[in-house]
Amino acid sequence: QELVLGQITRINGNEMTFVLVEETEVTNERGSMNQTGNAAVTYTALDEERTMTIPVGTQVVTKLGTVTTFSRLASSDVMKILTEKSGDEDVILKIWIVG
Repeated sequence: QELVLGQITRINGNEMTFVLVEETEVTNERGSMNQTGNAAVTYTALDEERTMTIPVGTQVVTKLGTVTTFSRLASSDVMKILTEKSGDEDVILKIWIVG
């Protein structure tokens, strides 16, 4: 299993295209916390783009922790994707919207 961090560039039904992103913690003179007390992060796009099919029934967890389906995903969402190798391809097991 592997966790992949990506930002959706295009989504059509259950097929999504995303660019891999890198998470960076933001620090200021008071430390690395934002106003809500959570670590503040930014996402920087990398040069790799992937297209994957989201299997029907795949759980998508929103930033508030609500479990929903891929119909909730939108272009520009940043997400962590849990994948697993199946033969020659990666299969999506679960998605968390993180930004």
